[in-house]
Amino acid sequence: MTTASTTLGSPRRCSRARRRSAGRRRQFNRYSLCLAAVVALLGCATAGLNSLVDPLWFGAGNRLTGQNYIFNERIAKLNLVLQDPQRYDCLIFGSSRLTLLDQTQVSGHRCANLSFAAGKVRDFIAYARYLADRGLQPRLVIVGVDDFNFLELPNEAVNVPDFVRDRTLPPGLLHSYFSLTALDFSQRTLRRESPEPRYYDERFIGRVLVGTPPYTPPATLTEIEIKLPYVPERMALYRELRETFPEARFWGFVPPVSPWKVAERRYLGGVLDGYFEAMAKTAGLFEVFYDFSVPSETTGNRANTYDGSHYLPEIYTVVVERLLAAQKMAPADSFGLPVHAMSPAHYRRAFNAGLDRFLTAEFPELAKIRAAQR
Repeated sequence: MTTASTTLGSPRRCSRARRRSAGRRRQFNRYSLCLAAVVALLGCATAGLNSLVDPLWFGAGNRLTGQNYIFNERIAKLNLVLQDPQRYDCLIFGSSRLTLLDQTQVSGHRCANLSFAAGKVRDFIAYARYLADRGLQPRLVIVGVDDFNFLELPNEAVNVPDFVRDRTLPPGLLHSYFSLTALDFSQRTLRRESPEPRYYDERFIGRVLVGTPPYTPPATLTEIEIKLPYVPERMALYRELRETFPEARFWGFVPPVSPWKVAERRYLGGVLDGYFEAMAKTAGLFEVFYDFSVPSETTGNRANTYDGSHYLPEIYTVVVERLLAAQKMAPADSFGLPVHAMSPAHYRRAFNAGLDRFLTAEFPELAKIRAAQR
């Protein structure tokens, strides 16, 4: 009986085990479906919010507040241009200083402002080649020529996205906007947590946040301890940039800089002569070339800049006007020297005159020392 009972009970136990196993599988499948639904819902919500805020400029930018904060200009600006590369016949390259230049003010052209934080000429060359590969052939290229591009720095590398370096397609909208990184950008935008005092409006024009305080210059100037010399031969990098678009006209300019910074870094830094040589030689690569860093009432007005390096959009309106006019004479207010129409000696004298006026007004004892040295 025992043997028979055991034998007869075995199928019943197997049947119950199979039912329990099937129940567990059904429960697991329900959990999996619920989890997949939650993940899909969160993913769609993430992508939807990111698409509305559009922190990487795949579309029309931030449609919720109209303010586009600066999270990754190097990618966002390319995404904007790549929406319709043939729309543009003008490119603007520069560091963050030029982000406050309104590209729509360059009359007769449709310009893309490809300026971004810490942008250097080697980066511009990589971007130019990338866009040339995609058929963009501008009629005009405007370049902000920052003096730090003439410093020979150790381990200097090109800082561009991988797809620019490899000349491949950029990551698509879905790939980018299903990411938590983009979600973080969107949430910070909605909380109005701008990482910089500047932002872009609904037309992608650079603006300064309301309430940003004006520049407070130093009461005294400090001599730079490490005197890195300017290397005029680095002008060859700008020639390389120009050769990427050989049919385009090239305009260049040194962006406005606070005279306090000019006096401290160039004069006290002992590199002013090297600076003059570098800019005079580089000017020969451009049809129009201005130096707006010459000390003047405009650059010396503390209300015109929030940090001595980034000047307000209205100042860049004047910059654009003077580039378009391309005068051969220096303006009456001394804001911007037309280096393209000046001999190296004339350029040097005009710049030094502006520096002397500034030092006499702000640091008279230093002005006397400078006069005695000459």
